[in-house]
Parts: sequence; structure tokens; C-alpha cells
Amino acid sequence: MNYWTTKNGNKIAVEDLDGKHLLNILSMLKAKNHIYGMRILRTGTCPLSIDKNREQLNLILGESVYITNPRQQMIDDVIRWKQEKIWEYECETGIDFDNRQLI
Repeated sequence: MNYWTTKNGNKIAVEDLDGKHLLNILSMLKAKNHIYGMRILRTGTCPLSIDKNREQLNLILGESVYITNPRQQMIDDVIRWKQEKIWEYECETGIDFDNRQLI
């Protein structure tokens, strides 16, 4: 059995996490670790989504691997490409993407 440790140090069994908490944990792990293409089912109240997200978190915590989704990989690649283009524009012009002068 895998446990999620909160920032307060409390351990919660993955099986005891509700759909919203699973979604938040997976989204946080994806963002902080720059995991592109990781499968996260966004319907937090659907029993199938909860089971699939629980499976994903158990794999991450237990085996340090994750399930990918080709469609999500494409979406993440487009988002990453857009962020890189914004960064290049800001570096070249000294103006951020919202047309504010960078210091």
C-alpha cells in the first residue's frame, strides 16, 4: 500500500484519497517535475477517473514510473513550444509578452 505524505507530515493511504485530491496531487507532480504526456483524467467525481488516477499515483509512488497518453503528449508539446517561443521573444526584445518593459 502506498501513502501520500502531506506538507504537514501526515500520511494518507492512496486508497483513501478522494477524486479531487488525486487530481490536485497528480497535477502538482506533473507541473513540478515537468512530466510531459502524463495521463491525468480530469473528471474528479467519475468513479472510473478516480480509479485511473489512483492507479497513476500508485505507480508513481511505488515504482517511480507513470502512464502516458499520446494525446496529452501532443498537447503538452504544443504548450511547451509556445512557452519557449514566448521566452525567445522576451530575451530578444527585452519586452515581456504582455508588452511590459523588462527590468
